[in-house]
Amino acid sequence: MILKNSKIYKNLVIILIMIISLNLSGCFGSKNGSDDGQKVTLNSYSLILAAGDTFLLTASYSGTDNTGFTWKSENETVATVVDGTVTAIAEGSTNIVVTASDGISKAVCKIEVSHNSVFNNSDLNYVFDLNALPEVRIDITVDQWNALLTNFDANPKNETEVKAAFKFNKNGVVDSLDEIGIRLRGNTSRKRPEGNNGEMHNSSNPDWHHAHFALKLDKYVKTNKFRGLKAINMKFFKDDVNYVREVYSYDLFRRFKVWTAPFSSYAKLTINVIGDNTPAYFGIYEMIEPVDSEYLVKRFPTDNSGNLWKCLYQQNGPADLKNNNFMSKMGLEDADTGYYPSYDLKTNKKSLDSAKTQFNTFVNELNSLSDSDFMAWVEGRIDVDLLLRATAVNVAVGMWDDYWINGNNYYFYFDSKGKSYFIPYDYDNALGTSSIVNDSGTQNPLEWGSSNDRPLINRILKIEKYKTLYKNYLMQLVADNSNLFDYSSSVNRITQWHNLINSGVINDTGDDNYISDNPASWSNKQNYRLMSSDETNNFFKVRKRTIETSCK
Repeated sequence: MILKNSKIYKNLVIILIMIISLNLSGCFGSKNGSDDGQKVTLNSYSLILAAGDTFLLTASYSGTDNTGFTWKSENETVATVVDGTVTAIAEGSTNIVVTASDGISKAVCKIEVSHNSVFNNSDLNYVFDLNALPEVRIDITVDQWNALLTNFDANPKNETEVKAAFKFNKNGVVDSLDEIGIRLRGNTSRKRPEGNNGEMHNSSNPDWHHAHFALKLDKYVKTNKFRGLKAINMKFFKDDVNYVREVYSYDLFRRFKVWTAPFSSYAKLTINVIGDNTPAYFGIYEMIEPVDSEYLVKRFPTDNSGNLWKCLYQQNGPADLKNNNFMSKMGLEDADTGYYPSYDLKTNKKSLDSAKTQFNTFVNELNSLSDSDFMAWVEGRIDVDLLLRATAVNVAVGMWDDYWINGNNYYFYFDSKGKSYFIPYDYDNALGTSSIVNDSGTQNPLEWGSSNDRPLINRILKIEKYKTLYKNYLMQLVADNSNLFDYSSSVNRITQWHNLINSGVINDTGDDNYISDNPASWSNKQNYRLMSSDETNNFFKVRKRTIETSCK
């Protein structure tokens, strides 16, 4: 009480005010920790890595008096850093702090180390191995092959399997199944694999054609599995003389930890119609992991009984997730009657009504909730980080036949708690093969598609923290030496894949017998190349400049 009325007390108050003022002025200095106008910048401010991954962070300083940087991880049990090289250790989050020699100027990179068992799945990594070129052989009787052709003639979009045998030979190790189902697949690209309509197999002078095939391994023997798979899709490289666009895209999803993306790789495909003098070599195919019940088990090991929807632009319009006439756009595909809903339920088909109610409620809330309520809702109902990472990859590779632009080509999964997960799908129209948009290389990644008609992405990107995160993911993808979308890493990967498959491209169909660095013949931008070093027409370089200009 004596101190309170004294001159000493007044002086102490003044000193305290001065100290607080100094501290506050420091708090409101530059975001990099310096108030002298100097700053440290990084090539990435946010990274998502898996345990074991490394990434090289590079720092720059705007001043002239810096003699070096010091690097520190705030939690070395999650990630370590040595001279800018970040090594992911275990699941969790931490910050990497880089400090200039003045001890004040700093920058911070947020590190998220994710763990999803799918990246470490030994079966998937064995089958879909981009460092190997296995051989897939189908042995089929004349009668069953002719049934496949007859089914196509009756209904090109039929989904009726015929019986065959399957062999998978990787480096001399052979897996085989005696009875599997095989059918044709594809939408506008579905083709007859031999001859013309009405013609049966010609053993002496066959007229083979490239076609997409679906292998249903457990069609006739329910216990049949190959390395944990109940099915495999075999896809020829339609309109992709570079033999790489979809393989590259799925590989990039995988590198960027989009754990819902299917696995894919290369294989040689041989079809032996039993009794022919020689089997037919169909050439290099893409093997793709189907989005089916086994896919769900691998991604959601404890919660895989939810509703899975395949979402496509169909007869009744795009799969845009708008709530106008939404109930009428959901259903079960029926190839026999030609019914193809925009939202096709793939699991729990006997519970269609309850699945439709769940999806309809989700879409109503997605479209109608106020902005103030939307934030809390979206964080509980959507894996937003997954969606933004998938969207960043999608936009980087220039895939326009997608949700954002065309309301097409994705799956949507609801777990038992009602949380939803976005699954990217069908990426052959990417990397400079352009349509609908004027130029997939220069299209603004922040205005990739409609700003009003795609509520799933439109509403999320209106939230500033999510828009910033999306931009950070784009910048991470195009960062130099990222081993992601940067030019050098991309060209190196494609070169390795071309070296792997080149000797197997020439095939008995006479189709797609060469590799060439060109977009599809119907693309509205014929100038793009993937392997060229030209700054004006290399798609990776053009896209990187566009992203950096838009996101910085």
